[in-house]
Amino acid sequence: MTLKRRKTVLALLILVLGLAVYLNLRFAPQAEDYVQPRAEQTGRVLGQAQQVSLDTDIEVGEQEHSGVIETMSPGGDYFVQARLTRQKTRDEARELLKSMLESDSAGDDAKLKAQEDMLAMAAATEAEGNIENLITAKGFEDAIAFINGDVIDVVVKSPALDSAQVARIKDIILSQSDIQADSIRISNVD
Repeated sequence: MTLKRRKTVLALLILVLGLAVYLNLRFAPQAEDYVQPRAEQTGRVLGQAQQVSLDTDIEVGEQEHSGVIETMSPGGDYFVQARLTRQKTRDEARELLKSMLESDSAGDDAKLKAQEDMLAMAAATEAEGNIENLITAKGFEDAIAFINGDVIDVVVKSPALDSAQVARIKDIILSQSDIQADSIRISNVD
């Protein structure tokens, strides 16, 4: 009786496996769904820099709210492209620093500097993420921050920025980083 039972269980398992394979083939996305459009078709290459036109360059009058406001019209995928470019650049820099740390020919001073640079990059990445999240929490549709040493560039998705919005963004930046108010540049993308 156990031999008959084993054959029945084996037949059921084969049937279930066959059904799973059929359903997977029937409903799984096909490989062509994952293929990126060619550059010839879209006119764009992933990772390639995109030129952004500046429509205005306005200085806000008050000293505590001083900063440059720029309006850009790069298209709908500006934030996605900017994040990809920023991540690619960071990854390349991180790999360079990591190779310097692992190098036998690098001196102790160079290795120490590489460690400091990696820590600074990690802190900048964390601050950028916090700033972006807090800006979107204040009602902006999207935002991206670029910290480069002691300068920060922030781009927000908004048709225009008034001085009150600039002040809110600056307050967020000042609370999340050690960057001075005169080293903050705020731009908007429509």
